[in-house]
Amino acid sequence: MANPPYAQSAIITPQFQEIEYHFHFYMYQHVDGPNNNQVVVGNPGRAQMFGVTAVHDWEIYDSLGPNASVVARYQGLHSKTSMRTDSWSSWGNVVFMEDRFRGSSFKVMGQDSTMQAELAVVGGTGLFTLAQGTMSFTRIAEHGNSNTKEVHIRALCRRKAKAGGVFQKNLNFNPEVQDDEINAGEDIWTLGKTNSATEKDEDGQGHTKTEDDIWSI
Repeated sequence: MANPPYAQSAIITPQFQEIEYHFHFYMYQHVDGPNNNQVVVGNPGRAQMFGVTAVHDWEIYDSLGPNASVVARYQGLHSKTSMRTDSWSSWGNVVFMEDRFRGSSFKVMGQDSTMQAELAVVGGTGLFTLAQGTMSFTRIAEHGNSNTKEVHIRALCRRKAKAGGVFQKNLNFNPEVQDDEINAGEDIWTLGKTNSATEKDEDGQGHTKTEDDIWSI
């Protein structure tokens, strides 16, 4: 299955099968009202909102406009951790809902402000195992007590390998999933249940990999 328009991926270190992902999203924060997607769970009543903590479940869309679809959610907490500046600590999971990446997630944490933020991607699950990178967002619009943020996630992920460098299947994920971009180069074989490809040995001889030993995510 090809990546959707908002996502790009490419292998950058073939011998370790490291893949860099870049996602471009739009995220909505509704502070209160009938569609609120966060709730304050702690408020010590200090000046500058110091100590205020909220749980959030912010929707992430693939584009702007009426035809946009929810593809992920940023679920976690944010807390006002500065007594003097507009600085919040934020941590949580970017959980994907769309078919291509369903069930996979990024683990993120860092400092943010009202208008912009750059969080560290410190881990991942599913397709994003061992992820490292950044999640940045900028507020681009306000609608009363709601706002829209433009989001970019760049992350480097490394696939798990067993002895001999053959990648194992992960039975928790759809075996039909494929990375169409990862089919260039003589030493790369195609992902997927029904595909086979040739892998070169150190002596230059090739052999065809079968369904059972093709690596997948």
